Amino acid sequence: MTVSDIVDGMSGYLENSGTADYITLIEGLGITGYIAGLIVGVLVAFIVVGLPLVIAVEVMYINFPIFQSGYENLYGRLKGKKQEILGLMVRDAQYAVKESHTNQYGTSVNWIYLKLKCKSIFICVFLVAMVLGPGQFLIGFALKLVQGIITAIF
Repeated sequence: MTVSDIVDGMSGYLENSGTADYITLIEGLGITGYIAGLIVGVLVAFIVVGLPLVIAVEVMYINFPIFQSGYENLYGRLKGKKQEILGLMVRDAQYAVKESHTNQYGTSVNWIYLKLKCKSIFICVFLVAMVLGPGQFLIGFALKLVQGIITAIF
């Protein structure tokens, strides 16, 4: 058997009659799975790195009055998206300070803030666990399901 016999035999399988090439579709799904995994990994990295930074800034806002006044001065000078992003950084801390001065007078600001953040941290830990635990399994399962459908159709 020569190389030309092998090539001629393979060319019979690779002739295109205008139908979809399901091999290319399946390879494209593999790339899509890789991209989805990469995006999910970046989101998890933002959660794992960003959440402690936000909590540190909010605790400083609550416990250091000089930080509060500096933040309020900076927040007043910014406009547009910068002001919105900076507002998200200490939103829970501002809420806790406001609650401790109005509705829950006499309750520690740190206690109110802790109750707020426990909910947020629980949700973030759940999301990270879903991504790092069975998340890859679920993505792989979905890709195999779509591959099976494509194979059955074509």
